[in-house]
Amino acid sequence: MYNLLVKFTVKSESISEFREACIHSVIESRKEAGNIEMRMYADKNIDNVFYVSSRWDNKEAYEYHKQLPHSNNIAKVGKASLMNAPEIMFLGLTNPPTVRGMKQVNPQDEVETLFFIFKIKDGYRDQVIKRFESHVAHSRKEEGNLSFEFYTIDGNPNSFVVYENWRSHTALMDIHLKKPYSEETGALLGKAMIGEMEQYMNFITELVPHSVEPISKIWEMDGFEMPESVVADPNSDWIYVSNIVNQDTPGYISRVSKSGKVDNYKWLEGINQPCGLGIYNNILYVGDQDKVRIIDIKKRKVIKSLSAEGALTFNDVAIAADGQVFISDVMSGSIYTIVNNKLELWIKNQDFTNPNGLYVDNGDLIVADLGNIINPGDSPVVAGSVYRVNISNKKVQLIKPSYHLGGLDGVVKVGNQYVVTNNGKGELYSISDKERTLIATFTPGIADLGAEGQTVYIPNFKGTVTSYILK
Repeated sequence: MYNLLVKFTVKSESISEFREACIHSVIESRKEAGNIEMRMYADKNIDNVFYVSSRWDNKEAYEYHKQLPHSNNIAKVGKASLMNAPEIMFLGLTNPPTVRGMKQVNPQDEVETLFFIFKIKDGYRDQVIKRFESHVAHSRKEEGNLSFEFYTIDGNPNSFVVYENWRSHTALMDIHLKKPYSEETGALLGKAMIGEMEQYMNFITELVPHSVEPISKIWEMDGFEMPESVVADPNSDWIYVSNIVNQDTPGYISRVSKSGKVDNYKWLEGINQPCGLGIYNNILYVGDQDKVRIIDIKKRKVIKSLSAEGALTFNDVAIAADGQVFISDVMSGSIYTIVNNKLELWIKNQDFTNPNGLYVDNGDLIVADLGNIINPGDSPVVAGSVYRVNISNKKVQLIKPSYHLGGLDGVVKVGNQYVVTNNGKGELYSISDKERTLIATFTPGIADLGAEGQTVYIPNFKGTVTSYILK
């Protein structure tokens, strides 16, 4: 095998662009005949650091890989996005031999993964390699261990890489590191290592797990209060989450990073029951009951509130490339737009009785209908469907495979498919003109999702926001 580990340090303003390009490259690389394995990781503690590990049949397979379009694309993106040249480590095999794959992961496991990349003083190389031959063999036998690999680095004789997967943080820190053989290894490293052990421990999260499932979780956060909508800011590494809270308590907007870290749960307060969100030119539009709030993101301030006679419950927001804003009013069955800083009725159509989720796809407005008359079980008596509305002539067309799909909430586009949430049943569907596919089922309450590239962000009324990769 021909093994590599590459470390990328990305400019803060380019994290999202690089991550999406790298995820695409990993997915495409796995399809290559000469690829044995490729994995991508994010550093848990440093937002702008990523790792890609790969295994190839031989050097020729890797050299061929470098010439392919997806490799050229990530090289181009990296040139503009990285703070410095990627750190490429060609890994040398040691004993006991590398074992492909991991032991079976159990449902209760909270997998802890790390790269331990360390440097030693001159004169200790043979001792360290010999010590790790025993250490690896013992580690792999531990009940809490999923995999354990030890590598040299070609061209850098005093540096090494340890790749470890454990069933939990406790299995690593409280059990493994207190084993007699681990203490013996630690004693040697205490003399041989340059610096402290902690500086070399890189705890990581896998971003593109190997899975036959069409969806893979990246991260999940709780602490929200009835989160209804998520939007990813195309100009930064932030996503914004609307929190309805309840009928008696004012809601607020949260701001979190795209890597899953909270910046401020109550980034903006003083609004009623915020729902749908949309961003254009650093302005955040919010559907808030009978008002549309217009927020200057940089000033973190509501700069205007719009209302319209007859409007009842403004919900989702979708914005065209030219800046035209569309807002759904679920209860009145209408869709509004903004003209000269005023709300105007854009369409009221008998086909969609309760328009909820909106998405602008070139010259069409995609409408996910919540369905007619909601019963106490949060399922519509007449289930909602997905519609395509031509923005120029307002002609409405049913996307047939979505007919009477359910209580539909959010809609986005990922690849060539529309992805919609069925709130009451917790179902996530992909929809096209030819078919519909149930992607996954979650706890009921999934609402107005956001998307960026292959990544979707799904809020759940129960108080969580979860990030997934769609395959």
